[in-house]
Amino acid sequence: MRLKLLFIAVLLFSFIQFGFSDGKGPACTTVHNGKFKYRDFPSSIIEIKGNKHVEYNKEKNYRIQSTLEWVSDCEYNLTIVKVDAKDMSFAVGDKMNVVITAVNGTSVYYKANYKGNITESVMIKID
Repeated sequence: MRLKLLFIAVLLFSFIQFGFSDGKGPACTTVHNGKFKYRDFPSSIIEIKGNKHVEYNKEKNYRIQSTLEWVSDCEYNLTIVKVDAKDMSFAVGDKMNVVITAVNGTSVYYKANYKGNITESVMIKID
């Protein structure tokens, strides 16, 4: 009985962790096109359309445009091509590596590496 409960718990965790994907990893292709917001900063909007990435925040009056190089379905390298903002730490030419670690429904868990600083966070798909 204990073994059966353990098996069910592991199976349930796997479904949640990998977003009911095909078992090869998170259902990352949901990130390739769509509109997102950060869970911790919901006023910032991120739009991804294939190899194009735009992040903007009307409240803080900034807009960052980037290109994406998809390394795999779950990893991309972002290169900033335009920054419309004052007092931003990002500059044209800056690069960031992003790895999607899990997809659970509309929640996209990721790990970003910007200049050696690694951040883990969550984006919510809104469209």
